[in-house]
Amino acid sequence: MSYPVIKARGDYANVEIRDTGNAVDDPSNHPVVYQGAMGTDQEFSGTEGGRLCARRESIPGNATSPPGLWVCASGFSDVHVGESVVSYI
Repeated sequence: MSYPVIKARGDYANVEIRDTGNAVDDPSNHPVVYQGAMGTDQEFSGTEGGRLCARRESIPGNATSPPGLWVCASGFSDVHVGESVVSYI
């Protein structure tokens, strides 16, 4: 199995990351695994075969701006065993 990774392309003041397991429904229905600032190239990894979703402030660096859209990374069963699947925010 491969595993999901969320990686930052810039410095963000307010990032929310949720672990959805392998569900493909609204990430808002799942537990928050991280909320706070995230620096360039910082990354979070999920479990093999799982799915991580993240969103950040709509105006980079402005923690009070509304959240943007969800970006998700999904690991796959029986594909690319032990490798990461990276999505960038």
